Amino acid sequence: MDKDNENTVEKKEDISNAIKTEVKSEDSNKSEDSIESKDSNKSEDSIKSEDSKKNSKVGNIIRYVVMAVALCVFCYSAYELISIYSEYREGEQEYSDLTDKVFETKETVKETVTLSDGETVADTVEVTQPEEEFIFDFDSLYNINNDACGWILINGTQISYPLVQGSDNDYYLTHTINGTYNGAGTIFLDARVENGFEADNAIIYGHNMKNGTMFGELKRYKSQDYYNEHSIIDIFTQEGMYCYNIVATAVVDPADQMIYTYDFTDESHFTAYRDYINSIKLYDTGVSIYSDDRLITLSTCTGDSTQRFVVIAKRVKN
Repeated sequence: MDKDNENTVEKKEDISNAIKTEVKSEDSNKSEDSIESKDSNKSEDSIKSEDSKKNSKVGNIIRYVVMAVALCVFCYSAYELISIYSEYREGEQEYSDLTDKVFETKETVKETVTLSDGETVADTVEVTQPEEEFIFDFDSLYNINNDACGWILINGTQISYPLVQGSDNDYYLTHTINGTYNGAGTIFLDARVENGFEADNAIIYGHNMKNGTMFGELKRYKSQDYYNEHSIIDIFTQEGMYCYNIVATAVVDPADQMIYTYDFTDESHFTAYRDYINSIKLYDTGVSIYSDDRLITLSTCTGDSTQRFVVIAKRVKN
């Protein structure tokens, strides 16, 4: 019995030791797993952190690039606007200086007049005699540019410019009368017109400038009220001054052959032209035209490449 007890005790001790060993082994494995798990988590966190930093750097680079591009675009746009404004100002100054060279304002002439009732002197007064307002020096204009053919003036507007006629209808779109490159160009007579202002219809082109210069004010003739206040166009030439009454205003196609007719082949051609004008005019001016009239057509762009705005006028006196 004692031996059996001893054996039993030994077996119990062996089992207990085995259980302890297994527990230690499990604890050891858990500890190692825990350590590995912690190391793994730290490694993943580290990778995520590095990826986040990389993404942040890439995002910053993209933002800087976008900001740099935007700044470049802004600077370029500002430079272009300043250049355009400067170009406009140079053109305005050139034409302003030219006005002083080719126009001389006459001094008003006063004379002393004695008023009397027939028997006794009542009073002595000064009376201003009516005279032409301007003396136009065509030779001075022609000496600047031998393409010069006159000057156009509409009182009460900014339209007061030299007129030229070149060998084509392109050059003076981008050059001033002095030959300087400028987006404002020059007001010019259609190169196809052979008889100047003695043509059936002298067609004159000018830019619709946003600052209202050149033919920028023509679009205001869309209003009949504006027409009522500015119905006369004066053109000064080597031969003298021509005065024109506005007949019609209209929005037309730039390829409209009827509107841009400068020489009527016969009476029926003119009649067709007159009927067409009456059908498209924006309002009735009350001014009629006849086959022996000398016409001018002022033409400018509208901001729509498919349209042009025209003002048609007839000569009423020389």
